[in-house]
Formats: sequence, C-alpha cells, structure tokens
Amino acid sequence: TTTATTPPPTTGSVNVQSTPAAANVFLDSTLVGLTPVTISGVAPGSHTVRIEKTGYEPYQMTASVSAGATTLVSAALTPIPDPTTGSVNIQSTPAGANVFLDGTLVGLTPVLVSGITPGSHQVAVELTGYVPFQATTSVSAGATTVVSAVLTPGPTPTATTPTPTPTPTATTTTPTPTPTVTSAGAGTLYIRSSPFGARVLVDDVYRGLTPLLLPNVPAGTRQVTLEKAGYLTKTFPVTIPVGGLTAPPLVFLERGTSPTTPPTTIPTTGPTTIPTTSPTTMPTTTSPFPGVTTGTLIVYSMPFGCSVYVDDVYRGLSPAIIRNIAPGQHLIRITFPGYQDEVRTVQVTAGKWTTVTAVLIPDISPLVSVFQ
Repeated sequence: TTTATTPPPTTGSVNVQSTPAAANVFLDSTLVGLTPVTISGVAPGSHTVRIEKTGYEPYQMTASVSAGATTLVSAALTPIPDPTTGSVNIQSTPAGANVFLDGTLVGLTPVLVSGITPGSHQVAVELTGYVPFQATTSVSAGATTVVSAVLTPGPTPTATTPTPTPTPTATTTTPTPTPTVTSAGAGTLYIRSSPFGARVLVDDVYRGLTPLLLPNVPAGTRQVTLEKAGYLTKTFPVTIPVGGLTAPPLVFLERGTSPTTPPTTIPTTGPTTIPTTSPTTMPTTTSPFPGVTTGTLIVYSMPFGCSVYVDDVYRGLSPAIIRNIAPGQHLIRITFPGYQDEVRTVQVTAGKWTTVTAVLIPDISPLVSVFQ
C-alpha cells in the first residue's frame, strides 16, 4: 500500500493584534487589513510590520517568519498627547512669495508652519513686483489656520538720485555720531519697505534697494535710513547680533517730501565720496543666514495629509516645514493609507531649505490578490 506524503509547508503566517483594535496593519509597506488580522502565505524570513491608528503613535517592528509556523505580533499603542501648539498654512497667488511670521522669515508659499503658540500672530507675504500683504491671524492648539493672499502687482521700482548738496561755507562743530559696536563679528540684515524699491543706507552708506538681504553687516547698533522719491525719509536703529539674522517689521513709508539737508556724517568735499555701489570689502557668503548650523526641510505630497518621517521619527503631516535638521544625509519616508510608501535620501545643508515633493502611488496589491 502506497501512503501519500504531505509536502512540508513553504510559507508561514503572522498574527497581528493591537490595543486598541481596528488599527491599520502594513506588512513590508503593504496594507493587509485591520487588527486583529492573520496574514498567511508569508515567505520565511524577516518582515517589517507597521501598525497605525489615528490619534496614536505608529508602532513598527521586524518579525521573523518560519515555514509552517505563526508569528504573533502584539502592540499596545501609545496615545498622542493633546496638542499644545497649532499650525498656519500660508498660500499666495502667485506662489513662491516670502512668508514672515511675526517678523521672522519662515519659507516660501505655499508653506505649512507648525509648532505655533496659540494666539494672535502677524503674517506678511512679500514677492518682488507685488504689493506686500499683511494680516493678523488667530492660531488654536491642534488646529491649522489657513491664510490665503492674492497679491496685487505693484509699480515698477526706480532708483532715485539724491539732489547734490552744496559745500557748506563753514565747518560744523557737531561731533559725528559713532555707531555702537557690541562685539567683534558680523550678522545679516533683511530690510523691507512698502512701497518697495526704497534706497537703503546703513550708517549713511548706500547699500541697495528694498527688499534687501544684506550679509556681513558689522555687529552692534546700526542706523538704517530708507529714501524714496515722493516719500518721507525714515531713519531708525537696528541691532545686529553676531552670526544672526535681523529682520525688522515691514517699514511703511509716508507720502511727502523730506528736507534735503545733508547728514553731518557726509564729508564736506561733496557727495562724490559716497560709494555708488556696495563696498568692495563686503565679502560674499554661500549661505543666506551666516552662523546657522542647521537646515530646513519643506515637504509637499500628493495626496495631502501624508505622515512624514525623518530618520524614522514622525515629524507631522504634509505639507510641512521641518526646521533644525542637522546637515548631512537623511532618510525621508512619506506614508498614507492605501498608498505605497515613498522613501528617499536627501541632503540637508546648513542655512538652506531642501524641498521634497512626492506623488504617492496607490497600492493595488490587495485588489490583485483577490483575483489571483
């Protein structure tokens, strides 16, 4: 009598449970069901099991599967604490405008700024060739406030030539004011005005037209003067920290005509000693923010609302701006239920923004398995 022998099993199973239940289960980045669930026909070896549920921290582990055996994965999910901060999603038409939150440059539109203290905040949106946009927005903990700006084209800025000043007949005895330098070193100054295209003088030296990003400004208290034809001249002090960025609030110029009396710091030999270009001693820099030791990641995705992980650490939902990232290579993973994970390595540079744009592909493997 011939006895039929059963061939040994070639696959195993994984039983996944969670507390609470009804969490999404991903096996090797493929959505396989909700907990509790048993996945059969799994090839022997190591597999990545990930469990996700709204309101809870994601859980992930590596499970070892053996032929003919069932591997148990049990996870007690940790609730995400109630949020203490909110977010602001700033958009503009056209896009690519500079965004300032409470006077600090935070990125280019469209941008999601997270970790914002609840309360009222000032939002400014600026783009060369357009009238600056300003608004006061209210931020609530755990919520995202949307600010949408439709920018209006502005007049074309024109540089103006100051009226020549006659040489005084007598020498003034007024002492020349000396800017206060708090310490050795330099910082960066960013000056904006409405209307834009105003001449910027720092300590009575012409440096360019607004909006103006000016690196290597000597640290300390400096006198900034804004001039524009048909508007009153405005002078104000700014303090430049060593290695830092100073960005005063948007300066609004009032219509009118300022007196042409020259400042006492201009030499009596006439205006020919005023440089018409930026000083040649001002060194250039490859980073827009000298002294900054970290970079920023800006993550966009389609669909929106994807989970974003940097080096396997959850950093929020897309679109997102993630600050204080150490320079170097980082592993970015973007996930969304029902879609294949997007994983890539990006290079982050100190003082610069690195943009990641991902279009996720729907995961049709569960449908394919039904017809196999």
